[in-house]
Amino acid sequence: MAFITKNANLFLLFLIVLASIGLVAATIFFQYKFQNVNQKLLQKAVELQDISKELEQKRTLLEGIQLDLSKKEKREEELSSKYVEVEEEKQKVQEKAQSLEQKTDILEGKVGDLQIVNQRLEAVNQDQAKAILSLNNDVGILKTQNLQYQAQIARLASDLATCQSQQGA
Repeated sequence: MAFITKNANLFLLFLIVLASIGLVAATIFFQYKFQNVNQKLLQKAVELQDISKELEQKRTLLEGIQLDLSKKEKREEELSSKYVEVEEEKQKVQEKAQSLEQKTDILEGKVGDLQIVNQRLEAVNQDQAKAILSLNNDVGILKTQNLQYQAQIARLASDLATCQSQQGA
């Protein structure tokens, strides 16, 4: 009977080991499946956040477009009222234009007179420019002479210092 008990114990031990291996395998399998499901869930959450951000951007854009549309409608109303004002102003401007054309004719006559005066003044200006050029040439000559005199004074001062040092020695 010891043989049967020994075999029964070995069989029970084998069943316990087999059950443990099965339990470990099932745990690993389900852990792997859980990780896959968890990863997919995280990916879906990220996608959902991206879609939410995109939806928020689209909503903001839509609000901006609606605001622009309302502004354009107001501006259209303002422009239609201003159009009437502009037409009235156009009529006044045309009347002023005719008056200004008459004044323009008068002023063109005066422009001709002023052009003649301008030509005379340009001739005087050219004469003055020639005189200034001549004076500038004279100034250049005087500056050159001044430099020569300064060099001569420096040389004479040096000669004087030399003479004084020789007399003192």
